[in-house]
Amino acid sequence: MNEKESHPEFEPQSFSSEQIEHDPLIRNLNKIIRQAVRVLAILMVLVILWGIGDVV
Repeated sequence: MNEKESHPEFEPQSFSSEQIEHDPLIRNLNKIIRQAVRVLAILMVLVILWGIGDVV
């Protein structure tokens, strides 16, 4: 077999944006990531305020 022959089972799949938007796993993971970013942003602000308070 020639090394340059393509194997359909190994070719990358392409997904349309509609398929990704309607996938419940992706939607739920996206919600979790957004909530985690909000929590991290709040923690970052608290650490900055704590650092300022520690200096003063």
